[in-house]
Amino acid sequence: MINAYYLMYKKSRFRNTIVKIINISVILCITIINQTKPLYSQEVLQIYVDSGNRPFMSMEKGKAAGIYPEIVSTALNRMNIPYVIKAYPWKRVLKAAENGTAGVAGIYKNSEREKYLDFSDVLYSEKNMIFVTKEKSFTFNSIHDLKGKNLGVLSGWSYGLEFDTARQNKVFEVDEVDNDEINLKKLEAGRID
Repeated sequence: MINAYYLMYKKSRFRNTIVKIINISVILCITIINQTKPLYSQEVLQIYVDSGNRPFMSMEKGKAAGIYPEIVSTALNRMNIPYVIKAYPWKRVLKAAENGTAGVAGIYKNSEREKYLDFSDVLYSEKNMIFVTKEKSFTFNSIHDLKGKNLGVLSGWSYGLEFDTARQNKVFEVDEVDNDEINLKKLEAGRID
């Protein structure tokens, strides 16, 4: 399955201003908060990332770390926009995006998020992988090959429309955790397929 990262921002009357400011050619996805004044006049832009998705984004020694915080930092520094990047559990990050209280870096587009966020064209595509133990290996050609399986997923994450729809239709069971390290330990222990 291939999912795409998008440049995103909270729907607002300052859409054109935001698009001009963020029109940069870097691999990033960012949600800009709903504002009462244009982005460039903000004192400090709040950007949230997932605290448990290494190497893309995580919390290391009390600070946001990883690929996406680095990309966002570089872009915002080049635009001379003051910012703070913080790492939180993903569900908290999603709530901040929904409430319009923070920007979000590194997020997938889905129909639920399209209700409150605007998306740009695709900036970066990423392949999702399925990991299994040797004893439980199987041929994977389509989402239907996961029927009846118990899958480990990251809490609050969307893995694309096809996966999300199959999940909603209970084609498979999911066990949500905060990071992939826990998923790998559960896989090794036989607690997920």
